[in-house]
Amino acid sequence: MWALWPVSSSSPSLILRGPYFTLVSIAFAESIRQFIINSEFFGRASGVGLPFGKDSFAQFRFTSKVPYYYIGFIMMVGVYLIMKKIGRSKLGFALRTIREDEDAAAAIGINPTKYKVIAVVISAIIAGLVGFFYVSYIRYIDPDIMIQSKSTEIVLPAVVGGAAYIEGPLIGGLIMIPLSELLRANFAAILPGINMLMYAIVLIVVMIFNQSPEMIALRKRLTARFRKEDAEGKGAKDKEKKGVA
Repeated sequence: MWALWPVSSSSPSLILRGPYFTLVSIAFAESIRQFIINSEFFGRASGVGLPFGKDSFAQFRFTSKVPYYYIGFIMMVGVYLIMKKIGRSKLGFALRTIREDEDAAAAIGINPTKYKVIAVVISAIIAGLVGFFYVSYIRYIDPDIMIQSKSTEIVLPAVVGGAAYIEGPLIGGLIMIPLSELLRANFAAILPGINMLMYAIVLIVVMIFNQSPEMIALRKRLTARFRKEDAEGKGAKDKEKKGVA
């Protein structure tokens, strides 16, 4: 289900931009979720339970939580390194150019639709791996995993930490997840859903702060730095090619 989310939700909206892209993606993803909930194959709204048993690496099943921690950490490091590599490649340059100005990207020969499809496929692969890891950990496939509130928990750390660079979601996750679990553990009995209230407050604060003159100036400085690094990296590669030739 996790792998279907980005692909299914984005395919009809690839020609759209900005908030329209987001709104159509959310609407289409919700229609997919409703289809899964009403499908007998996926266990309808009750979901599908995975069998418990002895430890089996082939079935990704462990009685202790410790192996999951190590595997999760390895997955995180692996994804980080892959994203770092992509960010420094031609693909990363194309995606950043499309993010900044889609018309300018098309004017210099970058096909926005092509690179959007590539981005969606990469995100689907990562989402599929994470979904496989998660359902193996909880031993249960629940359609409610795909509800919008859960998506907010996943996306918000990237918003808080900054989605413009690879380290942003990691920083946001280190801030938001412990804070959310702390509030849930101490105040959930008194105020159910307090973690979602915290998400809403943080999102509002980030949106307000994001439009401040200081934040706009910071984004411009970061954008200029990334462009300079791209130019320097391209120049170094050209020199290497000339040296080899």
